[in-house]
Amino acid sequence: MKKILLFLIILTFSTNFFGQKSEKLIERTAKKIEIKESDIFYKLAITQEFENGILVIIPEVDEEGEGYILFNSHVIFIDKNTFKIKAKFSQKKDWYSDAMGIDKISIEKKTHHLNKSTITFGLIFEYSGGGRANPFYGTEWSLYDLKDDKLNRLLKRFTIKSVFGETDTTCKGSFEKHSKKIEIQNNESNGYADIKITDTISQYLINKNCEKASKEIKLKTETLKYKNGEYKNVL
Repeated sequence: MKKILLFLIILTFSTNFFGQKSEKLIERTAKKIEIKESDIFYKLAITQEFENGILVIIPEVDEEGEGYILFNSHVIFIDKNTFKIKAKFSQKKDWYSDAMGIDKISIEKKTHHLNKSTITFGLIFEYSGGGRANPFYGTEWSLYDLKDDKLNRLLKRFTIKSVFGETDTTCKGSFEKHSKKIEIQNNESNGYADIKITDTISQYLINKNCEKASKEIKLKTETLKYKNGEYKNVL
């Protein structure tokens, strides 16, 4: 019991320490690219260390109204020894959070190698909304490519998982779930590997006792191919 308690104390301390360290790095990086500290949306800001540097994600509040926020996106790659900015991607009013609010942004810990000369980072966006009558949950995937000290966006918020339904606000209702498997292919289009997407689509009913009453599963395959600076869907 004492060992478990000690482990939890160490874990809590480590989480707080690295959380504070990450926040300081976010603020330091924001200052370098002239973002006001008051405009940083800390809930979604994040950092991730890699072998060759640190990726910093800063959502900057551009516009805020009743039930929505528009963010300027900032994806910055910095040297982990000098903390100098090596490359960045910024876009005005690029991300938004409204009735389908962004709950979390995370950075994939493993990079993708879509060709021999670049390194590609993946961002994951998790969002939800719709209320109890029409619940909706989703996960989206974006790709950013590091090449010649430049960050370029290859894919913008492609849905890889979603669940939506119509309910009586308790249990009874109909639902559809999409879960997409991602496979990097050996063949290329315009110098970048094709990406095969296999979508498992589940349609099911839940009865008044909160039990699954019926279920139907089907598969759909599509391919993302690189063209004119970005990945595009090819059915």
